[in-house]
Amino acid sequence: MDIPKLTADGRNWQTYGGWVLEAVAEDSLKGYLDGVRACQATDTVWQQQAAEAHYLIICSIPDSILMLCMHLEDPRDVFSYPKNRCG
Repeated sequence: MDIPKLTADGRNWQTYGGWVLEAVAEDSLKGYLDGVRACQATDTVWQQQAAEAHYLIICSIPDSILMLCMHLEDPRDVFSYPKNRCG
């Protein structure tokens, strides 16, 4: 599934956020964004799947927003940052 890019001004947050949630749900990764799958730093499966969810988000946000949230490691935090800023 192609996820639309979030615009720098965040005006398309509703569309973008919905697409991200749908994409992670299709890949069985939604728990990483809604907090059901809490961080388990020593679990390699968790790390790999969290990285997949993280990748779906960072590839579709503009650099101006990415620069502000790239220090966040948990995919839920990365998804919440533009949501709180734009949503």
